[in-house]
Amino acid sequence: MIESLSVRESLELALLGRRSPFTSQLHPLDTADTQRIEEVQNLIRLKIGIRLLQQTELLLVDTPSVDITNEGSFRTASLLKTITGVGTYPVTSSN
Repeated sequence: MIESLSVRESLELALLGRRSPFTSQLHPLDTADTQRIEEVQNLIRLKIGIRLLQQTELLLVDTPSVDITNEGSFRTASLLKTITGVGTYPVTSSN
């Protein structure tokens, strides 16, 4: 992982066959790749949303700020604080 990349950029690099920032710059994403990344992002949001709607009391979050930018870490921390405010208590394994 490259710390300066956004989550979306990291997902782009994670696509099969796109293993370096250099090749990603040379080969723009096609429609299918773009849709797949959006599906994964929505799935992540959906899973968290479902847990919140189910009023989960305890949410286990494994290393929530590993391999993301400082801005991403702050947004993650803010999200976890917000979740705590609605009765769900996040427990992180580190960070």
